Amino acid sequence: MKQINKIIIGIIVVDIAVTLLTFLLPVPSSWLNSNSLIFHLSVAYSVVYSFFYFGAALLFLVELRSYRAQMRRAYVLLATGIIVTAITFLQVPVLSALGLWQNPIVAGGAPGIPYILAGLFLYAGMRKFAHLVGVRSWATSFVWVIVVAVVCAALATFLPHGQASLPDELTVDIFTVIIAWIGTFSAMSAVVVGQVRAQIGELYVNAMAWLLLALGSSVMVIVITLVYTLWLPNDTFSYLVVNPFIIISSLVYLKAGQAFTKTKDY
Repeated sequence: MKQINKIIIGIIVVDIAVTLLTFLLPVPSSWLNSNSLIFHLSVAYSVVYSFFYFGAALLFLVELRSYRAQMRRAYVLLATGIIVTAITFLQVPVLSALGLWQNPIVAGGAPGIPYILAGLFLYAGMRKFAHLVGVRSWATSFVWVIVVAVVCAALATFLPHGQASLPDELTVDIFTVIIAWIGTFSAMSAVVVGQVRAQIGELYVNAMAWLLLALGSSVMVIVITLVYTLWLPNDTFSYLVVNPFIIISSLVYLKAGQAFTKTKDY
């Protein structure tokens, strides 16, 4: 476990160092009429939680050779979902630097597509875990989960909203559909984790508890993002509530990754 602790310390040190370096970045021309601190905070926040997500994925993979083939596939799927999540958040500084947030494709929800894939990978990984321990239920059925996701996405378009920070009604609908889809898969992944935790051996109980907490935090991030975007389009709320909560969520994933390194004797 000393090696794992060194990896975690390395992740935190590199994360802090890179985050501090982002404040040396020049403010792009598209931000010259805005508060430069907002630009740097936007980049810094994204780097902080993206690196923690990358670190969590690394911890899921570091002991990969210790598991049998079927279990390795489950770990790879989970790690892939976390990596795609990190990549999704890393889009923020890139889009900010290039001034692309008002681009029709970007405003239409294109940055959310990787997040959709992240949800699918995380769910597929937990579904693989479930099948390995003999858990089969409606929550482990791709067909049922897709049906639920489609229904939730359709219903989400009827949500009332205030002066959203999105340019038009179509963009609001696209945003809510993406959020509902992601939220459904994250919630279903959490349900499957709970079912697996009830059946799996003692060695995995603590790791599954942390993963359940991590997925639960993802659902909370999604809900907070939905509320913020549709009803509270205010930068202060984003920087004081939304982004700090995402950092907490990424740290929970890091802790979950550490907990799974203790299951290598399975």
